[in-house]
Amino acid sequence: MNECPPVIVVGNKCDLEGAQRVVTKEEGKALSLELGQGEGVVSFAESSAKSNINVYEVFADVIRRRKVQREATGQKGKKGDKEKKKCNIL
Repeated sequence: MNECPPVIVVGNKCDLEGAQRVVTKEEGKALSLELGQGEGVVSFAESSAKSNINVYEVFADVIRRRKVQREATGQKGKKGDKEKKKCNIL
């Protein structure tokens, strides 16, 4: 794998309002931009496990993004390919 896997910063408990939130939506977006170095490599989403908001969609998005990466590089999921590139996202 020559590319970093897709990364999504997920803010949970989006069902809470105003002062109940520990991290604002804007702070989450800013963190994803900072981690992705402004290139859109790291995306941001909000979810709520309690209300089942965007839980499935976040996981589906990661899988979809990885599939697109693999198709773009012609990878077929070979287990014998041990060469890895270190990702410097975190």
